This record gives sequence, C-alpha cells and structure tokens, in this order.
Amino acid sequence: MYKNSSFKVGIIGWRGMVGQVLLERFNATNGLINQAIFLFSSQTIDATSISLNAKTVSFERSDDIIALGQCDILISCQGSAYTQHMLPVLRQQGWHGYWLDAASHLRLDSKTLLVLDPINQVSIESALMNNQKTFVGPNCCTSLLLLALQGLYDKDIIQHVDTHTYQAISGAGSTQLKNYLTQIHAASTDINLDNIIQTCNQLEKNNHSLLNNVIPWVDVLSDHGATKEELKFAKEATKIHGKETPISATCVRVNALRCHSQSITLTLNKNHPLDDIKHWLSHGNTWIKLIDDDAPELLSPKPISNTLDIAVGRIRQDSYRPNVIHLFTIGDQLLWGAAEPLVRTCQMILTHLNQALGTKTDQVDCVK
Repeated sequence: MYKNSSFKVGIIGWRGMVGQVLLERFNATNGLINQAIFLFSSQTIDATSISLNAKTVSFERSDDIIALGQCDILISCQGSAYTQHMLPVLRQQGWHGYWLDAASHLRLDSKTLLVLDPINQVSIESALMNNQKTFVGPNCCTSLLLLALQGLYDKDIIQHVDTHTYQAISGAGSTQLKNYLTQIHAASTDINLDNIIQTCNQLEKNNHSLLNNVIPWVDVLSDHGATKEELKFAKEATKIHGKETPISATCVRVNALRCHSQSITLTLNKNHPLDDIKHWLSHGNTWIKLIDDDAPELLSPKPISNTLDIAVGRIRQDSYRPNVIHLFTIGDQLLWGAAEPLVRTCQMILTHLNQALGTKTDQVDCVK
C-alpha cells in the first residue's frame, strides 16, 4: 500500500465552459480532494467565487510563468493559441511536469498521446511508465463516435464509417452560445401566434445566423473540400487505435444547446446478424445505452445532456446492402467530448505518481 501525497495541479481556462465542466467532474469524483489546486485565469478572480473539493485552492494569472512552473500537473482549457505560446516557454525554462490539453494544437504531434481511456487505457499507462508528459484529449465528435462504436471496433468488423454530425451551439464556444441566446431573446418580439406564416417570414427575414438554422460548415475548409473538423475523425481515430481507421464525415452545426448527435453508416466486413450487432454495441463500454425504437424520446440531446451516457439507437440494416448498418448516437460533447478524458487521465497520473512514491511521503519532483 502507498500513502496518497499532495501534488500541485493547475487548471488553466477554468472559467470557460469546458473548464467549468472539468471542475464539476473533479468535485463529483473527489479527484482533487488531497491536492493543492491552482486556478489560472487571464483575470483577477475573487477567491470566494468558487467551491472546489481540494486541499487548498489558489488563484493565479494564466501568464504567470513562475506560478505555472510550480505545478506538477497543468490542465489547459485555454485553447490552441495559448498552448502554442506557453508550453514551449515552460519546457524551455526546465519545467518537466505533466501537461493535459483540451485544444487541438498538439493532437497529432508525435510526442503526445491522445487520451480516451475506455479505449486506450493500456497505452496511457505505458506512456506514464515511459515518462511521457504531454497528453491531449481528442476532438469531441471523434471521442463520442469511438465510444459509441467501441464494441464493434473491438470485434474488428468495421471496414468504413460514414458519419453526419449534428453539433450543438455550445460546441462552438461560449461567445457563440451567448449570441444564440441573445438571438432567442431578440426574436421573441417577432412572434405572433395569430399569424404563424407572418411570424416565420419575419424570423427568416431577420437573418438570425444560428436561430432557426443549420450551418453545414464546422471549422474551416481544407484544400480537398472537407472542413478541418471533418478530417480530424480519421486522423485522430487512427492515432488512438494505432492502426488505420477510415472515417468520412460531414459536420453540421444545429441549434441544440448541448450534446452532439451523429447519424452513422457502417460498412462491415460481412453480413452480421442484427442481434449480434446490438449485443456487441451494448457491451462496448459501461456508458453505452441502447435505445429501443419504441422510446424515441430517449434518443435526443435533452435526456443525455450533463450525463456520461452514450445513447445509441435507430440500429437497422441497410435495405440494399446486407453488410451495411445504420445507427444514431448522442453524447455530451462537454463531458466525454472534452472534460472527462482529461479528468480521468489526471487521476491516472496522480495514481502513477503515488505508486512511484511507494511508502515514501516526500513529493515526486516533477517540476525540476
């Protein structure tokens, strides 16, 4: 047995949506209860504004290199630009701590590991044993898709995946979500229930960019006509699985508040009985919830929001191609799609550090 020691954990960008969900999960799991927590922000924060289950909580500025460098673990929800600037500075100044990141900047870097522990826990543990220090969460839709299909990937029967995503406004960030809520408020003055046609015409005329709309452009276009969001699926899935994982995608922004949905078409290696498909899907991981066709109200974002459930339904065989399966899946992109892999990896790192200590009570020297 080993004695749990206190380590210094810094959370950067904790005031944003992903950061807030990250703190909620740490509180719910008591994952930081023995640790000294540093909350880094670009603004000075009143220390009474947050309650966190931790040994101590300190508030620091996100540009304070000295304070950052004192942490054993840093978790960044601040975005790619921050990572691109700050991490090299820290490393150059001799910081050897663990860096966990929600942003895309380092995902395909050969020196980083994408973390989604229900799928690649062994790889994470091996990386820790090999003294790897940089870990990054995958793209939100990639994580949710791989978790939904884990049972079939484990059977090695998938030849190709074609997914169409319906991504919530909150996935675009807090500014876009605030704009959307503002548009809802503004549009209420145009609603006339006695004349529905006139109301619809008025709302469309006002050109509310998010309200009453779908936008088939998530991220920017690449040279090949796909958006960068769409190209992330195959690249990141291949890195997580350690082998080529073909995935084609069309990503659409819809005006749901939270949770990303995906309509998926699977090409399998042969015609498998549908009952077997459902059985394998349901046993992929603990969080899969198969939804029967007679409970359509459960296959929507609202019952999945703010849970770790991965809903999978509309499972059916293609009418013309017996080796092709269609299904629909929903997951909370702020949880499994962003915060949860970082929370769980942080806990794995803390366990690794404590195991490295053995029966010692002195702190592992990560920062020098």
